[in-house]
Amino acid sequence: MTVILSLNLYASVSRYYYEKKNDFGEFVGTSLVFVGLVFSLTIPLYILFNQRIINLMKLPGLLPIYLIFACLFAIINSIYYQILIPQRRSKEAVIISISKGYIGFRLAVLLVCLLNENRYLGQIWATLLIGFIFSVYFIIKISKCSKFCFKIDHIKYIVNYSIPLIPYHLSGIILAQFDRIMINNITYKA
Repeated sequence: MTVILSLNLYASVSRYYYEKKNDFGEFVGTSLVFVGLVFSLTIPLYILFNQRIINLMKLPGLLPIYLIFACLFAIINSIYYQILIPQRRSKEAVIISISKGYIGFRLAVLLVCLLNENRYLGQIWATLLIGFIFSVYFIIKISKCSKFCFKIDHIKYIVNYSIPLIPYHLSGIILAQFDRIMINNITYKA
């Protein structure tokens, strides 16, 4: 739920860019503060229900903790893309996407080959490492085009645009994860 809520809150960034208002930097700053606030408030809920999630999805080891960081990196990545796309900077977006894919794949293969046990962690660690490196780059780039503030008018715009998208995103995530949960439960019962 943390990801869904946070994903929806920044979806308004590219839409606001098309409004052609002079305060886009302030809007991005308000979005970042608001998304950060919501993420910070929902993480304790995730930790509170952590054991139920682990039991439902049969998540091993520290994987639930890794999920928090993976979500954070995905949110930062998506916010940057919400800025790139309306500004028609597709070349930069493609270069970033291809670089992340190739570097992540090579690093994952290397880590999987180096690990003797729990080889699946190679893919997860590679994803987290690449996510962290690119998130640092994205934060630097985002900070150059934003002005950190907290305007109520911008919050209203974000909420009015983003809240109706929650059922859409939630249904997609439920459909994508339902099979995995069922297969996981069948595999552990056999």
